[in-house]
Amino acid sequence: MLHLDLPEDGVIRQSRFRLQGWYAAKEAKIPDELLLGGRSFSFSPVVRSDVEAAHTGMRATGFGLTLHLSEIIDRIPDEGLRMELRTNGRELEGLTLSVTEEARKSAESGVAAWKEKQAWVRSHIRCSVCRTDKSLVIGEDVIRCPECETDFDQHFRAANLLAPDLDLPPRVHDSTAVSMHDYDDIARSLIEEIRAQGGMVLDCGAGLREVCDPCVVTTEIFDFPTTDVLAVNEALPFPDNTFDAALSLNVLEHVTDPSRCAQELERVVKPGGRMYCVAAFLQPEHDYPGHFFNMTRTGLRKLFSRSTVVDSQFVPTSGHPIWTLQWFLRLYLEGLPEDERKRFSKMSIEEVVERPIEEWLGDDIVMSLSQGRQFPIASTTALIMKAGTPGSS
Repeated sequence: MLHLDLPEDGVIRQSRFRLQGWYAAKEAKIPDELLLGGRSFSFSPVVRSDVEAAHTGMRATGFGLTLHLSEIIDRIPDEGLRMELRTNGRELEGLTLSVTEEARKSAESGVAAWKEKQAWVRSHIRCSVCRTDKSLVIGEDVIRCPECETDFDQHFRAANLLAPDLDLPPRVHDSTAVSMHDYDDIARSLIEEIRAQGGMVLDCGAGLREVCDPCVVTTEIFDFPTTDVLAVNEALPFPDNTFDAALSLNVLEHVTDPSRCAQELERVVKPGGRMYCVAAFLQPEHDYPGHFFNMTRTGLRKLFSRSTVVDSQFVPTSGHPIWTLQWFLRLYLEGLPEDERKRFSKMSIEEVVERPIEEWLGDDIVMSLSQGRQFPIASTTALIMKAGTPGSS
């Protein structure tokens, strides 16, 4: 038995979409491969106890992948997109998804825009290792720096300028934490302004975008279908004063050196160019590929040099405190045993905030929350350490 949770009616309406569901059978056959249009996608299967409870005697496995039609644009027949679940190379079950004409055209135009941008990208990229101003030697399989002779392997779809010795996590297809937010009104307005001027915008740490825009160059550490250049934010592979504007949207908390990233943004944007940055303040830990630093409004401003002129500083709609309240409470409730979760969820806001903390610290609603569950939403965290040998790493 194969069931789709998303898309709910089996119709793909956007070029970027979520494919999520479950497979249940009496035999212990666990799917390990998903085919879409004949192309194989890996995923991490999860036990669906809710399905097993509803279907006695069956074992259920859940799956979830975030995909983009541009990955399979040449594999979509008119009659629909075939999806299959397999185990050990043998088909378990399949179904056919419908693809709207709008979604298909969006993916096709995105592929065309991406190809068009690659010529611009390859004429503007520079070595991310030695930072030379010399143009790179562009080959089909390798991009070479003529100064430090670093070879950047090009077996990716995007132009790869990641230093060869970087240790990066693999792309996880089924991670729900992969950034795939849409641009807000401010970002869209900025892009349109630069487009009208015939300029280019850098989207630094873009994640998986819905569309591929001809005037927006995206960088990422994962080779998403909408990624133009593989690069880390601390070492952007572009000359000084390359872009007319830059976006850094919900990225700076995920880098190991946000100050260096801010310096790089300033370096590659032309004097007087606009920069739009959004960064986490009161957000739970969301560790993919890493979550290192949250920052106050003062901290965010401190990352950039004094020569940077601040037009405005504000809380965007996507960062309204209601997100903080709901996100923290949801994670807290999910971490409690069922009895305590029910009791806590029935309390009023007044009951929660008026009760003295000293009393809360003796309540099972507090004491039953494990350390593992506390970390993502903790008020503080602590380290006890021993000093290492000087000079060691």
